[in-house]
Amino acid sequence: MKFSIVLPAYNVGRYIERCLLSCIYQTYDEIEIIVVDDCGQDDSIDQVKRIAQIDARVKVVRNTKNMGTYHARRMGAEFAAGEYILFLDPDDELKRDTLELISNKLDDKKDIVVYGVEVLPEKRFYQNRTGLPKLISEHLDSKNIKKIFSAKGFNLGTAGKVFNRKVLLTAYRNLNVPESLRLVFAEDQLLFAEILNVSSNISLVNERLYIYHTNIGSVTQVGTDEALKYMKEQVEICASLILDRANSCRGVAHIFMPVANRLMVDARKIDIRLSDSFFYNLRSYFFIIRKSKKIKYLLRIMVYIISVKKIKLV
Repeated sequence: MKFSIVLPAYNVGRYIERCLLSCIYQTYDEIEIIVVDDCGQDDSIDQVKRIAQIDARVKVVRNTKNMGTYHARRMGAEFAAGEYILFLDPDDELKRDTLELISNKLDDKKDIVVYGVEVLPEKRFYQNRTGLPKLISEHLDSKNIKKIFSAKGFNLGTAGKVFNRKVLLTAYRNLNVPESLRLVFAEDQLLFAEILNVSSNISLVNERLYIYHTNIGSVTQVGTDEALKYMKEQVEICASLILDRANSCRGVAHIFMPVANRLMVDARKIDIRLSDSFFYNLRSYFFIIRKSKKIKYLLRIMVYIISVKKIKLV
């Protein structure tokens, strides 16, 4: 079998049918679709099982407990029979000829195939660009690594990529993330950095084939303070794991440090969002105090200030 599409499923009932249909209607038939049940509470898996009754290429792998995106994908990759693995988020989809176009690039053994990502809904044209690196050759040397990290808008996660299964499993073994560590944010950048480390070649399909949906209401769009703090913690954990790999392997700083730096910038951006939220609430309380002149509101703002951890502004 040529391709295994791996989908982690956790409370994605609103989207998963659309995602699965984009897989089963591929113009390339030699595929399997592995849905990893990560123990959600909605009807996601019921929908998957209904579709699996119609198309036997759809298979369900169940985790014993909720393990997060990183380990759900790892479980799917270990279960997969395909020579190549494509990770697909269940709220995204593939264009119909995605795998056919990619298969044309696999006459020679490839470790990574990269293809374009289309973002929906479309934003302003300069915000919607998801660039591809302009590689010098298909050999994954330091010059091409630099091209990958300098490509504007290039996704450093797993979206818009196909991986040789053996290479992918080697990356997972090298990272050796304990199952007790639940990773759901930035984990794909951690994985992609290690895949680059163990790969020797890369190929491009210069077309937008992966459809990435920006869902209003997701944590990354309109997260609460608590959700943003959790996301920042996850990003920092992944950055720390990447730095550990950089320190434990010689001659790989050019691979790991750009990813770690980008994650640290992301963590700083979350800090800024949290700071904005803090000062917005602070201004609101001062407005209330000025209008009401009641002591209970003064006490409330004092409690609020004390309860919030110190925020670094520089």
